Amino acid sequence: MLIKPVPKQLGNVSLIMTRHKSGIGNMQTKFRLYNNNNSGILLNSKKKIACKTSYHLVSSAFEQLDKKKESFVGKIRADSSKHSYHIYDNGSSKHSTSLKNTQSRRELCAIAHRKNASQNSFIKSFDCILPQIDEEGVQMCPEAKGEFSELADGYETSTNHIVMQTVEPKWNDKLQQYVLNFGSDADTKSVKNFKLELKSGIEVGSGESHEFLEFCKHEEDKFELTFRWPFSVMAAFSAAVSAIEAPVLNK
Repeated sequence: MLIKPVPKQLGNVSLIMTRHKSGIGNMQTKFRLYNNNNSGILLNSKKKIACKTSYHLVSSAFEQLDKKKESFVGKIRADSSKHSYHIYDNGSSKHSTSLKNTQSRRELCAIAHRKNASQNSFIKSFDCILPQIDEEGVQMCPEAKGEFSELADGYETSTNHIVMQTVEPKWNDKLQQYVLNFGSDADTKSVKNFKLELKSGIEVGSGESHEFLEFCKHEEDKFELTFRWPFSVMAAFSAAVSAIEAPVLNK
């Protein structure tokens, strides 16, 4: 269920995410996602070393980060500049010889960081691209084909994907600064705080909010992640990881 969209009837799902820095230059940083009451871990990721790109293995177990384990959920992989992130399930690649999982690897979502549209150069701007969902509620995840991303490549001209975009902050005359308000309390001002709203791909009912995800910092290494359908736990988690890692792209 971690890679499938959360049920509509659940409404907003609120989780706690933590960051654990380790290794030289924080090259082995871990991210963990917990239930809001910290009663149990949902996802655990660790950045792999000796990789040309940012590459996280994601597990549903506290310490097991092994693609051969049943707890392996998928991976988050960035391009060399950390501007584009591709998120995959635990399926096997096209050229894999492993007998553990004969299911083809699927792309769960993609994240494309872009140059800032606002005058605030400290706000991260990106699009999160999710596969379309059919009439039976099945997410149409494309098969991963090497370095090619069906979700990320050409998504701006495609009508076959669900696209979420970051909410731009608004200028506050009284404070003389750009402000982004959160439904949950953001205890700490941070460039990592963001909200995602619908850009295209699904219909929003009358009176329904166009905002589907928000991520805010509470402490140095503690964050709150709130989201709803059509996001899966894995897609929401991956968007948060990319927001922490990716650099701000100025104009």
